[in-house]
Parts: sequence; C-alpha cells; structure tokens
Amino acid sequence: MKATGIFVTIVGDNSGSMVKDLTALAWRSMNSKLFGGQQYRFFFADTSEPVVVDTMKELTELVEQGSVKPLIDDQTFALTTKGIMSLVQASKSHRATGKLVLKVI
Repeated sequence: MKATGIFVTIVGDNSGSMVKDLTALAWRSMNSKLFGGQQYRFFFADTSEPVVVDTMKELTELVEQGSVKPLIDDQTFALTTKGIMSLVQASKSHRATGKLVLKVI
C-alpha cells in the first residue's frame, strides 16, 4: 500500500540536535521522492517576538487555503479532572488518530 499525504511536524525527531533532525527529514524527503510515499514540505517558524505574528499568519493562510489540514482525533475531552485523566490515557495509548482536544468552555 502506497503511503499518501503530507507530513507536518513542529517538533522534528526530538533527537536533541537540530542538525540531526534536519538531516533525518531531508533523508526521508529524498527517499519519498525517489520511491514514493509521504511528501515533506519544510516550514520553519521563528517563534521570537514580533516575527512569530507574521509566521503564524502565514501558517493560518496555509490552513485556510486547505494546503495544511490538521489531523484531529474524533474525541474531545472536557476540562474536568475526569476529562483530563481520559485525555492522558488516550495520549499514552498511542492510538489517537491526530491531535487530542481539551475543550475549554
């Protein structure tokens, strides 16, 4: 089965080294172009003030255009002790299909 979709991450591979993370992403990107599979698009975000405002506007435009579609799990969790415990259990299960949402009312 051929993998499809575009891989987006904000944390890299968590190797502790930006050079290692970028090397791993570049390697996977090259392999996917040669052999098929997920596409990789690099979007570097500067989180320092005031640049982060422009960066987030650019990211918002990509989401609004449909270029980036966040994957969000079907479950939502209430901001209660029980809800937070359920969210943590869902996260630890590694079976969530996307980001988990804590609903704050």
